[in-house]
Amino acid sequence: MNANLAKLNKVDTPVNEIESFIDNIDTLKNVDGVDKIVRRAATGKEYGNFKGAAFEAEFAASSSDNLIALGKSTGGIPGDIDVLIKEGDDLIGYECKNRNFGTSDGDLRELRRIRDGFEELKENGVVADYKIMFRNRPRDDLISIMDSENIQWDYFIE
Repeated sequence: MNANLAKLNKVDTPVNEIESFIDNIDTLKNVDGVDKIVRRAATGKEYGNFKGAAFEAEFAASSSDNLIALGKSTGGIPGDIDVLIKEGDDLIGYECKNRNFGTSDGDLRELRRIRDGFEELKENGVVADYKIMFRNRPRDDLISIMDSENIQWDYFIE
């Protein structure tokens, strides 16, 4: 894992963001799947790859008391559950999104695909519920569409 952390600087990632990421990874060091986040952050070819992994780590670290796993493979859509948290007796799956989504066909198709995949996971008893967790509050027009299409979402507040 340390070799992967050393690679982070290759995409001109600001030092303070690397330090925050390392602090969050330290909080998560005993959680199943943390190595996947580190590997993805370190091997991405663009700054956005790092930012996505860093957001997953930040969100997971903020929920570390109830955290079950990171990057849990689903064998379907979504390909993995970014953050799996136990709330009471229920397992809640989170798909973390660092980038700003709009209302383009591509963005809406991705959100619907995630919703449909999580609905299937609910039907199969893998999770009790799910949320797409955005780093920042989505645009109002996107919120209206997600609400009308029963896409479960929230945004991160530290």
